[in-house]
Amino acid sequence: MKFDKNIKAIVSGGVSGLGNAVAEKVIAAGGQVAMLDINEEAGKAAAEKLGDRAIFIKTDVSNEGEVNAAVKQAKDAFGGLNLAVSCAGVLGAKRALGKEGPMPSDFFSKVINVNLVGTFNLNKAAAEAMGENEAGEDGERGLIVNTASVAAFEGQIGQAAYSASKGGVAAMALPLAREFSRIGVRVMTIAPGIFWTPMMEGMPPEVQESLGAQVPFPSRLGKPEEYATLVASIAENTMLNGECIRLDGAIRMQPKYPAHGLVVGGRRAKARPPAFRYHRGLILPFSGRAGRQPPIRGLWLYASHHPPLAAGRSGGASQTRSTHDGTRRNAVRRGGRGGRPCRAFLRDSPQEKEPRAGHLPAREGIRDRRQHSFRLCPGTRPSG
Repeated sequence: MKFDKNIKAIVSGGVSGLGNAVAEKVIAAGGQVAMLDINEEAGKAAAEKLGDRAIFIKTDVSNEGEVNAAVKQAKDAFGGLNLAVSCAGVLGAKRALGKEGPMPSDFFSKVINVNLVGTFNLNKAAAEAMGENEAGEDGERGLIVNTASVAAFEGQIGQAAYSASKGGVAAMALPLAREFSRIGVRVMTIAPGIFWTPMMEGMPPEVQESLGAQVPFPSRLGKPEEYATLVASIAENTMLNGECIRLDGAIRMQPKYPAHGLVVGGRRAKARPPAFRYHRGLILPFSGRAGRQPPIRGLWLYASHHPPLAAGRSGGASQTRSTHDGTRRNAVRRGGRGGRPCRAFLRDSPQEKEPRAGHLPAREGIRDRRQHSFRLCPGTRPSG
């Protein structure tokens, strides 16, 4: 299917973020697009901005009746539909067993209803409408693209509901693609990593930089335009069907955040170390200039952007360590007598007894960091 002026699309969550980028891509190609969203004011403004070939339909995707009515309205307005993109969703970060008790089932159900049931509602309604199209090349009548997330595969603590919903979106691509093959409709899923969305706009710049720094390459937030470009590529390649494509810069999310700070020599620091931050269910590496931290039981902690933490040699007056190229490195330095073991690890709960990292001999010094360092954040490794 050519991504050109013949595209007649319906996009849920089309008022902002990924969905709006797809709508703009369709209009730029000369096609027509119907944007579904619950934000009426923003929806009307987005439709006006895109011009006469774009319409807005206020829709709650978790409401089956509203989705069916929206699909019928878009089909009547354009004379058919051949592309449906599901981008509507909610984040829903909450622990199953939080400080205030177990997660309410209503919270879990809401996330599932919007992210998973809402996606399914659009899929079946759009497929029914596409089945009435004339068959094109290879007998194709339409394409459905759903939005999952890397959380479907590497969900973090606090993302049980969100990961379950996105895992369901990824899992239903194949059975729906097999079922809709008889009417010539393809089903694909995209699993984005950390992308620039309206939710990110409210975050401080240092948090945005920290999020982008987690991505191995390119080390930045994904752009909605890149998501839209992939949608267009999927439309052009008819052999893509029943699959989930990761669009994430090779990121693999950390499973948990250090809730109780740095533990050194079996003792826990009172404050959470600045090498980590926790924001909206995500683990963030510290972003900021290197600085000396207060002594913790005879140890000094140095934090820079996000190199690995290494055990330092005990003794000596120097308080900083540098590589041959002059770059500052993270190091935990132990004072007192030399030759004694130095432990540096993270504990996730007061009950956890075993260290995360190995038992690091202090006498081996920072020169052996290649063998005795461990990574705090994905994609980091010793250099120099």
